[in-house]
Amino acid sequence: MSPVHFIPVWDAAETVAGEGSTDAEIRSALLVLIGDMLNRGITIGDMSPRDGEGVIPWNLSREQALRKVAAETGKYEDSLDYVKICWFSAA
Repeated sequence: MSPVHFIPVWDAAETVAGEGSTDAEIRSALLVLIGDMLNRGITIGDMSPRDGEGVIPWNLSREQALRKVAAETGKYEDSLDYVKICWFSAA
């Protein structure tokens, strides 16, 4: 399976949070969605700089990964920059 980057997950969190939700509410929904993905065996990590390598796992616990994502989202004002945070893979 091809790696998926953060932006579609942010879009999904916006949908889950509902129309007119604040960024804080969307971030909360985002962490729930990512937590559910991790519970189902999805790998979270960084995209390898080498062609064909896919996602390099963070090798963090679920809680550590969620804290890292939460901390990283606070560093960017524009959700389009979230692509710099992490990637996901089911492989």
